[in-house]
Amino acid sequence: RRVDRMMEAGLLKEAQDLFMRWNECGRDLIESRGVWQSIGLKEFLPYLRDPNGESLSGCRERIVAATIRYAKQQKKWLRKKLLPALDYYV
Repeated sequence: RRVDRMMEAGLLKEAQDLFMRWNECGRDLIESRGVWQSIGLKEFLPYLRDPNGESLSGCRERIVAATIRYAKQQKKWLRKKLLPALDYYV
């Protein structure tokens, strides 16, 4: 649901605008650095580079999977790092 709300709010348009501006600057796009690492942008790169070769539904599915992975990482960090640290101060 979260990804669908992001798509409805204009995530694709934002990614397209950013990609277009990046190309206009003439700078090399390095996927492993900067804003292109963020969830929701890196999954659109194949589509932005070749809209005929990649489907939007494929991009959406990759965003959903990346979001779930990130949420799991956050939960793990909270459980292993934050909660023990809070217990120390209580």
